Amino acid sequence: MGGDSGDKLGDYVAVLEREAKQNGELPKVEIKCDLSYTLKLPASKVDRDIVTVPEVFASAALAPVKAAARALGAAPNADSGEAIQHFKVLQNVTGTFRPGEITLLLAPPGHGKTSLLKAISHQLRPGAVGVVDGPGVTYNGLTADELTARGVDVARLTCYVEQVDTHLPFINVGETAKFIHDNATPAPTDQRLHADKLTAVTNLLALEGCIDTIVGNDLVRGVSGGEKKRVTISEALVTNARVLCMDEISTGLDAVSLFSFPYRQLE
Repeated sequence: MGGDSGDKLGDYVAVLEREAKQNGELPKVEIKCDLSYTLKLPASKVDRDIVTVPEVFASAALAPVKAAARALGAAPNADSGEAIQHFKVLQNVTGTFRPGEITLLLAPPGHGKTSLLKAISHQLRPGAVGVVDGPGVTYNGLTADELTARGVDVARLTCYVEQVDTHLPFINVGETAKFIHDNATPAPTDQRLHADKLTAVTNLLALEGCIDTIVGNDLVRGVSGGEKKRVTISEALVTNARVLCMDEISTGLDAVSLFSFPYRQLE
């Protein structure tokens, strides 16, 4: 396998078609959302304003004065129980994501993009910090609990790709993708098809040049930041997930890599 991005995409699609012919078509999933999500945070953290450079310097200059005022009891302590506020991250969010669609979420920082992606991928859990209200999210008309009762694991049906690239630093790129593929899919009946999918995914993401390089971390030198992001994406593509929620997918990719990346693969 090789050639330009069009050839690599064709190879990847061909592998998916072989999988469908051998194992049967995977289900198409339509997602519907109707929910609100509220966080309970200290008042100092409830802020949606986009901070400018002058405001940063002004805040730094006033910080000692504010600290002294809190110490003297002249100002409330932001970390005290009295300062906890309910912060609506998502409010009355409704919408439908149809099979085969690619949806781009755009909003300033702190406006709920990550929370919505986590809600869709069933990553939000009600608890002391966050409260989910409303009917929630359904997959082909069924809730996560109803799917579980039918033997369907939503964690395998959907895949959330985090902003931060978290990997085992001492295994190489090929081993990373293989580990996920082996553990996120049923035992293969066709070992060659299993291996061909790994090759197709890593070639599609232009990782063939570093396939034997360890991933590394901040202390151990490994692949570059852009390659590490593509390794993260490869982990999602080798699974059988029917819904991919990719958070900050372009982070770490240079302009050339981002421009050449074949996003149509995600349909």
